[in-house]
Amino acid sequence: MTYQMTYSKKKSRGVLVLIGAVVMAVTLSSAHAVPITSDLSISGTAAFDAAYAAGQLAGGATQSGNLNTTQAGANSNSTFSGATAPTSNPLSGAFTQTGDGLGFSGVAHGDSGDQYGIGIDLGFALANASLTNTYKVTFRVDFGHQINAAGDDSYTESEFFIENALLNQIFFTHLVSDTVFGNQINGVTNGDFGGNVVDPGAFAMFDFILNPGSNLAFSGNWTLRSVINSGSADAALTAFVSVDSVTQVNSGPGPDPDPGPGPTPVPEPASWLLFLIGAATSYGSLVRRSAKRSV
Repeated sequence: MTYQMTYSKKKSRGVLVLIGAVVMAVTLSSAHAVPITSDLSISGTAAFDAAYAAGQLAGGATQSGNLNTTQAGANSNSTFSGATAPTSNPLSGAFTQTGDGLGFSGVAHGDSGDQYGIGIDLGFALANASLTNTYKVTFRVDFGHQINAAGDDSYTESEFFIENALLNQIFFTHLVSDTVFGNQINGVTNGDFGGNVVDPGAFAMFDFILNPGSNLAFSGNWTLRSVINSGSADAALTAFVSVDSVTQVNSGPGPDPDPGPGPTPVPEPASWLLFLIGAATSYGSLVRRSAKRSV
């Protein structure tokens, strides 16, 4: 099995613009869907780490968000608040057409004396039941990411990554806003101390090759943490991982995969869209979520 990745960025400003861009991108990419061949089984889960959130949340800090999935073009979500896990946790889905997938959204805010933290884990499993056909499955990640720390001693850090079964990173977005030790964007110091930090990403794409009879898995992880001794901090991230395309890459002795009835219109992701707009206007494992800044 192999994978490839391409990464595209577009400049944007503000949480509203970032999240609006993600909504539009997902809506457009889901405008027409193609059934996935019955040879392939593709599924995923999204899980809120309530234990991590409970260990990080303190003072008057607030945080909320949701887990969301699209299956056969139908959208569902499960909302979390503070350290209370969603009713459906984990939220699982089986993906039968392009545009199907799962993801999450989250926002957080704290002031002097507060701290907050969110942890969310994603898992995906793929299996090829064909004895003759090899498939390339292309996934798409749509995301918007922004944090802000202000005051004399305020820090917030947010990292989301996707890795294969060998723990090799396929995709990541990592932001630090720190009024004392300085800011970083995807591991690069930008010379600023606190303030608005944005990864102006729009989407990323990566491929997996499934040989006949093979299976594979990959995972994703979001870790958010903030400690505010003096000042304030905000964070917002939305990410959605979907099946972009499935292609048979060998001629093989067996029959071509059933192309299905052709492109099928898919409804807009209404429930997820409403949450993202609301969030914009309102502003792994525990080991992976260890603090990276001494306080």
